[in-house]
Order: sequence, then structure tokens, then C-alpha cells
Amino acid sequence: MKNFRAEAAVVFVLCGLALSNTARAEDKPTGWRPVTFSKLVFRLSGSDEIGIASGEYRVFILEELRARGLNAVGAENLVFEKDDSHRAEFVLGGTVTELECHSARGVVQACRVGIDWQLLERRLDEVVYQVTTRAPAYNVHKRKPAAVANELILGALRSLIQKQKFRSAIWRRPARVSDNLFQAAKFARCQESERPFPQSAPAVLPATLMVELEQGFGSAFFINPEGLVLTAAHVVAGTEGKLAMNAEDGRKYSAQVVRVNKEADVALLRVVEPSGAKTPCLVLDLRPKQSGSEVYAVGAPASKQLAFSLTKGIVSGVRDIEGQALIQTDASVSPGNSGGPLLDTASRAVGVVSWKVASTLVEGVAFAVPVETALEKLGLVPDDTGTDASLLSARQEVAHRRAKSVRDTPDPLPSLDPAADAERHRLEAERAQEAKQQREQARRDAALAKITPGYIPAMRWGGVAVAAAGAIGAATTQIAFDPEKATRREYERLRLLNDISWIAVGLGGASFAVSYVLAPSLPEGADAAAQAAPLRVGLSAGGQVRLEGHF
Repeated sequence: MKNFRAEAAVVFVLCGLALSNTARAEDKPTGWRPVTFSKLVFRLSGSDEIGIASGEYRVFILEELRARGLNAVGAENLVFEKDDSHRAEFVLGGTVTELECHSARGVVQACRVGIDWQLLERRLDEVVYQVTTRAPAYNVHKRKPAAVANELILGALRSLIQKQKFRSAIWRRPARVSDNLFQAAKFARCQESERPFPQSAPAVLPATLMVELEQGFGSAFFINPEGLVLTAAHVVAGTEGKLAMNAEDGRKYSAQVVRVNKEADVALLRVVEPSGAKTPCLVLDLRPKQSGSEVYAVGAPASKQLAFSLTKGIVSGVRDIEGQALIQTDASVSPGNSGGPLLDTASRAVGVVSWKVASTLVEGVAFAVPVETALEKLGLVPDDTGTDASLLSARQEVAHRRAKSVRDTPDPLPSLDPAADAERHRLEAERAQEAKQQREQARRDAALAKITPGYIPAMRWGGVAVAAAGAIGAATTQIAFDPEKATRREYERLRLLNDISWIAVGLGGASFAVSYVLAPSLPEGADAAAQAAPLRVGLSAGGQVRLEGHF
């Protein structure tokens, strides 16, 4: 068998010219959570080269996911540039790590591919599933390269779709009653009076903050006068130590993460410098939100220079997305608004800005976590008596539920020459069967030898010797007798010897036969282990050599 990576690579390069099917926009099964596909990367083992497949692969794979009944979103209509990938809760990506072909007489006969798939859950920003699937293609020399590449990629993709753990990862689970993993802690509620907004903006905005990070910035707001701050979890993701925060009135603070819930996308911070500083704060509105009510988003849209910008919108609706309530609003938000407050006309905070739909075909669709949900997911209870020391003392461990990343069992290597591999396995199986039978026979003989009395072998082989001697004597006397020359006395002597010889044959034979009658036998069923079922060699649908039977 010979590897021809270069020839196989040509197959994939040419394949890019042939994948141009139009995506179908079908209704999605309600049980599957939406998944999209990012890209297919080529990074073959033993090679330093990295390549990215053409965009047609994404369309092709999304179509196949939809055809297999999954809720695949993206590239719904290429003519009108309809792409709903922003709705996906999962992103699937693949890396081609194995590419091998078999050649006979200088002609490529078969190829196989191995793809390492990764499934990213967007909300947690973590890879939750990984597996390597493999697929073969045969009669390569008789087909177009694009068709071969299609079969290889589709085969590996179909193997992925059939994986039970993959299907479980993207199946819509029942809504959870609570994701709260924190011990309940009280905090002193903000006692500011309600003020009409936006008229009171100059007095309210000092309670909002811009969070400065090493690689970006976000927004936040004070929820009590003791320096407790609400923001979005993704704003502080991966940060350690202290965070710098700037207030609208120019004051600067240093804060530390106290609690984070990545699934709900909310986090609690506390001011550590200046220590004990009284801070302005926002009153929290914990009542159910009403569609159509006016709201205002405060944050830093796209630039630090635009910090504490104010945009107006309405509550477009309260949505249940994967078991969590979210406020939908058409208030304009951009990167940098995340973590900032959504305020009502009484200057109360009703939500924490979380994310928006970014698409050339969609405008004015943003989402915020209701403040009552944020408090519940962080284990916070508003109180008029004071704040628990656990929220103001040393930093607590961030206790959010991390996604469990599943590494599934990889597919076995498909055969590149099924006929030759099947014949080789058949011969190996036959040799193994013969060796086992010989071992079983040797064990059976050894077991019999242990329980057989010593006189049995003596009778058996002594009988053989006596019978053989008698047969020789009978033959010898028969040859020595000459009727014309023998005297009466010689005749009687030869006749006596001949009779004795035949008696010896009879006695020896009888002794030999009786030895088998008297010999002990193994208990019934003791030979069952030696009886092996016949072996059959076949091929599975994936090109795997399959053996049936027992060794």
C-alpha cells in the first residue's frame, strides 16, 4: 500500500469548483437547537501547510445537515443573501487532519479522509464536543475528483451526525428551573428616589461605568452605594486580578470579580479602591416587563470616546430563549454597550445589555438580561438592612457551571484495499483457528493423561506389540512352508508356530481394543471450549473488515 497525499490534495482542490448547490430554507424540527457551520480547515499530519476550504464547503455542509433533519442555520438562500447564522446556538467547524490514498500500478484506487470536528456553544464560548470521523472512497480512478471529494467529506459528516453524543449535545433540553449555583447573599438595595428619565440623565449617568480591559472595553453600573456592580459575564471573561472602571463624572475605580454566571451572561463586581467609597447607584425594577414601554441603553458603543452614550428604544418583547427570559429591544446597541444598563422612564435599571443580532438584513434586535434574572442567577437578594460580608470580603471563587467538553470515540481507519485486507484477515483467522484447535487438543490430551491408569497404555501399546509380533510370525511360517519338500515333522512345527502367531494377533488386538473400553473420558461438555464456530470475513458499510465467529 502506498500513500499519495499530493494526488489526494488535488482531489480536494478541484472539488471546490463543483460544490455550488442552492441551499433550501426548510422548517426546522423543534427538538434541535440551531447550529451553523464556520469553515473547513486543511492541516494534514506531518505537514506545516494550513489551508482553508472555499466557501462552497460551508453551503454544502449546511445543506447536508438540513437534509439529515438537524436545525442548521446559515446560507438559506444564496440568491438573496439570506443567512440566519446569527441565530445559531452552536458553531460546528472541521479540520482535515488525515488524507491518504492507495495506488496500484500507478493509478489511485481508493482514498480515505479523517476530519477532527469541534462544536462550540456560543453562549458559553466553549467547545463542548470533539470527535474524529473517517470515511473512504473507492474506484477513485473511474470518477471525477469533485465527486470523490464530496463522498469523502459527506461520509465523514454523516458519521458525525450519527454519533449519539453529538446529537445529545445539540438536542433541546427541558428548561432549567434555576442555574443558580451560589449561596444566597443579601445586599443593601439602592435607596435613590425615582426620577423621570431622560430628563434626569445628568444625575443618573454617574452610576454607570466603562470597564477597561487589556483587549477592549465594556459597560457596567452600580446597584448599591457600597460599590457592588452588575455587568455582562462576557465582558469580564478570562480576566484575573483588578479591573479599571471609569465613571461618567470622571471618578476612577478599581474592581474585582465576585460572582459570574456565564450561562446567564451576568457578573457581579465590587469596588476595592478607593476602599469604602460611597458610590451612586441605580434602583432596580424587579417587576415583569411590559412590551411597548420605553427604555434607554447606556454604554460605550464601539469607542471609548463614545462612553456613556444614551440611545432610546422600546421593549419589543420578553423572549424565552433556551429556558432563559431575555428582554428584546430596538434600542441601538453596539460592541461596548455590553454590560451596561437598560433604563426605564423612571431611571430604574430593568436589564443588563447582553447581545444583539448582527446582520445586514436585520436591524434593531438586541437583548438584555432582566435584572430580576441577573440577581437570581447570581444568588443576590435585595435587602434594606445591609450587605452580607461574603460580598464585601475577599474574592470568592467564580462558581459558574462550566460546559463539559466531550471527546467522543474516533472512527476506526477504513480499509483502502478491502479485498486484499479481507483475504489477509481470513488467512490470519484460519491460522489462529488451527493454532487454537491444536492448543485445545494438547490440553485435552494432557487432561486425559492425568486421569488414565498406568496399565491402560501398557495394555494398548503392549497389545499392539503382541499383535504385530503375531502377524510377523504368521507371515513367516506361511512363507517357510513348502508342501513338496516339508516333512511331516516340519509341517507340524510350522503349523504350531502359525497357530501361536494367530493367537498372539488375536490377544494383542483384544488388548488394544479393551484398553479403549477401560480408558476414562473427560466429563460431558469439557470439549465445548475446543469447538470453535466457523469464522467469516466480511466488510461493513464503512469499508471496515469484519470478522464473525470465535477464536
